[in-house]
Amino acid sequence: MNILQINVCLDKGGAAKVALDLHNNLQKIGVNSQFAYGWGVKGGKSDSESNVKNCFRIGSKLQVITNFVFHNFFGFDLFSPFGVRRSKLLEAIKMADVVHLHVIHSYFIKFSWILDAIASANKPVVWTSHDYWILTGRCSSVGDCNKWQSGCGNCPNLSSYPATFLDFSATEFKRKRMYLSKISSNLVLVSPSSFLANELKKELPNVDVCHIPNWLDKNFEDACRNNILANELIKLPFGSVNVLVVSNNLDDTSKVNKELIISLLDLKGVFLHTIGKNSPFSGKNVFNHGEITDRIEMVKVISSCDVSLFTSKIDTFGLVMIESLACGVPVLAVKSKAAEEVLLGLNIKPVDSYADIIELIRSRTLPTEYINKTRESLQVSIFERFGHSAATENYVKIYKRLISANKLS
Repeated sequence: MNILQINVCLDKGGAAKVALDLHNNLQKIGVNSQFAYGWGVKGGKSDSESNVKNCFRIGSKLQVITNFVFHNFFGFDLFSPFGVRRSKLLEAIKMADVVHLHVIHSYFIKFSWILDAIASANKPVVWTSHDYWILTGRCSSVGDCNKWQSGCGNCPNLSSYPATFLDFSATEFKRKRMYLSKISSNLVLVSPSSFLANELKKELPNVDVCHIPNWLDKNFEDACRNNILANELIKLPFGSVNVLVVSNNLDDTSKVNKELIISLLDLKGVFLHTIGKNSPFSGKNVFNHGEITDRIEMVKVISSCDVSLFTSKIDTFGLVMIESLACGVPVLAVKSKAAEEVLLGLNIKPVDSYADIIELIRSRTLPTEYINKTRESLQVSIFERFGHSAATENYVKIYKRLISANKLS
C-alpha cells in the first residue's frame, strides 16, 4: 500500500502534528508512506526534514513568497510547483494508491491544479478537513459568519486567515465545489470533530464523510508515559499558581484572549507560561518558552504548570487541550464548539465565562469535575480516548476500502 500525505507544513501546527504522526505510524506498520509538504522556515526547507523518512518539499521560496503576496491581494494561490518539484510530486501521485490531503491552502499550491492532477491520475483521495476551508469561498475559520452556507460573497472578515485585500470568495466558492465534484466519487472526507463532520455531510451530501478525532502524536504520548506523575489529587496551590497558554501564534486574538490573561496577571501569585511564537505578554511573572518542537521538553513545560487555558474561538478540535490533560494538567475553557467537543466527552464542562476563569484562579479552586481526580487519572482517560494507535488503524481501514473500490470501478 502506497500513501502520499500532502500538507502545507511538515511539523508546525496541529494539522502537521497529526499528518506527520500518521506518516510515521504508517511506516512502522509496514505501509509505504511519503510526505510532501509546502514550506518551512521563511518559505524554505523545514528544519525537521532531515529527521523524517520519505518526505520532500513541494514549494520553492520564490513560489511560496509570490503566492503569499498574491494571496494577500486576491485571496487565492496563483502558482503550483514547477521544475523538479513539480515532476517529483506528479510522480508521487502516480505511484500512490491513495492521496491523503491535509491542509492545502496557505501559499504553496493552486488547489485546482492539485485536484486536477489527482483526478487525471484516477487516484482515491482521503482529505482530512482540519478546518472549514473546504466549505468556504476563502477563509479557513468561519467564526460567527454563516455566509459560506449560501455561497459566500461580500466577505465580512477579509482579515480572517488566510487574509486578503480583495474579495473573490463567491467565485472561489463555486470553483471549490466544481473541483470537489471531480473527485467526489473517489473521496472520503475526514473531520476531527463531530460538529464539523455534520456540516460537511449537510453541505456535501454526495461525499463520504467520516469522523476520526485528532490524537496525541506517538512521541508526545511516549514522553507523557515516561513522565511519572505524582499520585495526588488535582488542586490549585494557595500560593503561586502557574497558568499555561499554548498557541502556534500567541498574538492571534481569535485564539488567545489577551484581556483575560492580562487580568489574571494582575492577580497575586499568578505566573504565566506560554508556548508558541509572538507572545505579547511580558513581565516578572511571565515565562515565554517560545516554540517547542522537542516533545520531551514540551511535556516537561506543560507538566510544570497547575492549570491550562483554552480560549480559542475558531479551533475545530483543540489539540492543545488533550496535550495538557495528557500531562495531568486541568484545562479551563469557556464554551465553544471545540471545547465542548473535547471536554464533554471526558465529562468535564467548559465554564460559562471568562469572569468565571478569573474567579476560579483568584480563589484557587477548580470546577467540580476535577474534584477527587488525580493527574494520573486525567492522563489515563486521555490515553484511552486519544491514543495514537487507534486513529492510525481507522485511517488504514479507509485506505483499504478506497483502494478496493477503485480496483472494482
